[in-house]
This record gives sequence, C-alpha cells and structure tokens, in this order.
Amino acid sequence: MGANVDGAGDAFSQRFFFAGIKGNFGKLIYGRTSTPYKMAGLRIDPFYDTAAGSGLGGANFGLSPTTNGWTDNTIAYSSPKFGNFTLNASTYLDDSNANEHDINIGLRYKQDGFTGGIQYISVGDTRVIAKGVADSSAIRVHAGFKMGKWNIAGSIETIDTNANDSQQYAYFSATFQASDDIKWAASYGSANDVSAEADGTGITLGVFYKLLDKTTVYGLYSSKSSDDYSPPTSSANLSKQLGLFDRDVLSIGVSHKFSFKL
Repeated sequence: MGANVDGAGDAFSQRFFFAGIKGNFGKLIYGRTSTPYKMAGLRIDPFYDTAAGSGLGGANFGLSPTTNGWTDNTIAYSSPKFGNFTLNASTYLDDSNANEHDINIGLRYKQDGFTGGIQYISVGDTRVIAKGVADSSAIRVHAGFKMGKWNIAGSIETIDTNANDSQQYAYFSATFQASDDIKWAASYGSANDVSAEADGTGITLGVFYKLLDKTTVYGLYSSKSSDDYSPPTSSANLSKQLGLFDRDVLSIGVSHKFSFKL
C-alpha cells in the first residue's frame, strides 16, 4: 500500500494498493498498480521523479507519458521463472458502459548482469491505463547491463495511434557508482512524431549522494531542445512560457523514502 499526501483527494487513494495470492504458480493481484510497461521504463531512469522530468517530475524526457501514473481496476498475473524468463499478463477493467478493457503482455529475461525484455499494451477509447494514448497500441523494448560499478540501459518505444503517425521514443542512461554513497548518472532521450512542441532531444547529467539510509540529496543539469519550436507571442500557451518544452534546468533536491506497515 502507498500514500501520497500531496495529491488531491484521500491520502490512500492516490498511489497504489492491491491484494492477491502468490505461490508456485506465480502471483495474481487485483488493485491500483503500476503497469509492467511503466516499470520497464522506470527501472532504467536514474532521474525518475526529479526536476529532470518533462513535467518537472516523473519520467525523464525520452520515456513516454505511459511511464507515469497508477492504473485502477488492475488484474495482473506474473509467472514464476522459466529458466531466465518471466512472463506477465494484465487486464485493466473499464467500468464504463463501453467495456473497452486495456491489456499489457510482456516477457522479461535476466541473467547475471544483463536484463532485457519487451512489453506490449493495448489501450481502448476510454483509456484505462494511466497516461495511455486513447485507441492505441504500444511496444517497449528495453535492456540493461551491469558491469562492476557501471550500469548502462536503454528503452525504445513505438506508440501506434489511429489518429496520427506512430510516436517514437528513445531513452538511454548510464550510471557509475563512485563509492557506497556517491553515484553519477547521465541520460539521453528523444521523441519524434508526438507533437511540434514535444518532439526533440534531451540530456541530463547528475550526481546523487546518500545522506542517510533512506535519504538522498542530488544535483543535476537537464536540457531539452524541441525540433520545431517558436517563442510564444501571447499567453495562449503558458506551458511554453514556463519553459516546459525548450529549457535548461539546474536543480538541487532531496529524496526520502517513507514506509510503514499495518
């Protein structure tokens, strides 16, 4: 169970909660969860939920918006290991009259320092999956390799929509664990055929220092450049004026992991 006291509404309704069963057959749960598609991107983003994100939080530039958010009405199954492989299959129930349930199917491989996999989602007109594109399907291919103090990873996404051209996202990251307390990180991301403002490239450089067991302080520089950007001539597009598309960000932050048990 998770809580988010910063969000609107009840503190225990904003993040995740689930119940289920687990055994030799695998794990089956129901509740409000992160999709495996989202988690495949989150795991390779060292700057997740920092000011580097496209919305000054969440996933960094180069990961689609579907790498954010929590999805309601989840029925999710994850298999036991078959050698080095695990499978996942989920449906996300549409409780409207349309009954257009979303799905997520994936495969993950892990051996020694290498992890890789593929995730597929299908999103209906009612868009049950958080931050999904209505009436679309998406594929994410991801991989990561850990060698000593280095960790290198990447994600490639294609989102096919009936309304527009296929959206393309790419994200690559590298981290170096300089010591038990200090980690350096860098990333490069790109987006194409999303929108005139969103298309472009971005880079992020940062350092993380473990201050306490659950507390980390960080400093980062993030830059994003649009492929087709013109300065706004009025206040009609406030997001451009705030610099959420073309921007350079210097940030110092603190991250603390809260936990509790019932």
